[in-house]
Amino acid sequence: MEIQVSCELNLWKEKIEIEDNNAEDSLSYTQYDIYHFNQEKSGSLRDTDYVTILHPLIVGIANTVERDSPALLNVVNKAIPPIFNDPTTMYLTVRVKDILFDGVKVYCTNKDFTSKAVCTQLKTQIPGIKSSNEKNVYLFSLLGPRNGTHQKRFKVLKGIKHSKDLGRLLELDSQNELKIWGTPQCNRFKGTDGWIFPPGLDKEEGVWSFSADLCR
Repeated sequence: MEIQVSCELNLWKEKIEIEDNNAEDSLSYTQYDIYHFNQEKSGSLRDTDYVTILHPLIVGIANTVERDSPALLNVVNKAIPPIFNDPTTMYLTVRVKDILFDGVKVYCTNKDFTSKAVCTQLKTQIPGIKSSNEKNVYLFSLLGPRNGTHQKRFKVLKGIKHSKDLGRLLELDSQNELKIWGTPQCNRFKGTDGWIFPPGLDKEEGVWSFSADLCR
């Protein structure tokens, strides 16, 4: 039997460490987010309910290696069992609170070369991994590490000089473009920071915004 799970989260956002630059007509700020499970709106569903999803780390690792270094797929395949506790499928059955906040265990206790190499990449490349109370055991969650913490630093235009520029993103963490895509056009920021949009937009212009979580 399949049950559709739809829990509700409260998200509280705040702009902190604000710097106002009148000469540039810009505003710089650090984003601060707090997520909270809303039991009232989730009804009979609980954050202790179990869900089955595609394992985000296993699938992510496999897709990345296949895209960038397909010759290393066999190496990664050997590392997956000890790191993820001998999974039998690419699916993960876990409590909602664990995948969202508390974390699922990632075992970096194996000392063979393949496991150590993959664990090193996970710890440096995956922002959702944090240390646990167990030696060389880490926790991965989708929202935990960013909950109640400082996020990216944005610089946006205030739109005082030109109203059409209101909210337009100039920099992210002091960088005026991304460094991960293959073309300058894809690496270029387009749109606002998502907090506010300029007035008087025409239908043909569309609404453009940048998400630090998605556009990377």
